Amino acid sequence: MKFILLIALSLILTSCFTVSFNQPQPKDGQRLKEIPEKLQGKWIFDSGDSLMIDATGIRTSTHNLDSLNNIVDRSYKYTSLSDSIRIYEGGKYYVYNERYNDGSWLVAVTKVDFKGNIYIYYCDDVKFYSRLKGLKVDSVSYTVQHHLHDIDELITLDTIVYNPTVKELSKIDNDEIQWIFFNGQIRVKDLQKIAARKNLKSIYKVDGTIEEKKQESDSEEGNSAKE
Repeated sequence: MKFILLIALSLILTSCFTVSFNQPQPKDGQRLKEIPEKLQGKWIFDSGDSLMIDATGIRTSTHNLDSLNNIVDRSYKYTSLSDSIRIYEGGKYYVYNERYNDGSWLVAVTKVDFKGNIYIYYCDDVKFYSRLKGLKVDSVSYTVQHHLHDIDELITLDTIVYNPTVKELSKIDNDEIQWIFFNGQIRVKDLQKIAARKNLKSIYKVDGTIEEKKQESDSEEGNSAKE
């Protein structure tokens, strides 16, 4: 599923499902009043859309095309830091939090390497979050295929479970999950595990280009560039 996320530089992230929280993250991070200079800059997407970050917020420029791929209109949006858009600092990481209309928070972790490239991480590993002491699953939505024997047909049913037990969660396959909502907060020490190679989504480079990353396994972590 693709979902538009202002988290960590207004990215379009690709994930199997969404992970959200009832509070911004992390618990022991420092909320910043301004966006650090090392996270500021301007980047151009392959589509021609652009994104610019300054000390107080994020400015995006998007456009629509006609049937001949000509630009017919361009729109601009500026999103400033607020109660609903927050950045926390935790060690060498910066954590972007965005609150949706339903009150849930979506979270991404960023890290800047020695060259000034910005690495964007988003984790949807349910088992990882479930093992953290500061978090508890509030609810989870998933799909189940049910076989109707009388007409010999498979149908897909949407199911929501509130306060699921560990046993109930273990029976749900990640591919079946649509979204999962946690109560509680992670800690700064957990950010390093979120910033694993397999969770790397994009690299915003100092030359103004953006490199989208495919999901990789933990074994490839050691092959990444020095950060």
